[in-house]
Amino acid sequence: MLLSLGEEAVQEIIKEHGLVEVFCEFCRERYEFRPEQIGTLFGHGK
Repeated sequence: MLLSLGEEAVQEIIKEHGLVEVFCEFCRERYEFRPEQIGTLFGHGK
């Protein structure tokens, strides 16, 4: 889902909120992604 938003949009959310929260309506779980996780997702991390 975050990949489909694109790195620029996700980085804007990080700048505004400090993290990205995703709520899965299928499993009813809430997921938090921190900046370092987002970097890894887009190929900038370890």
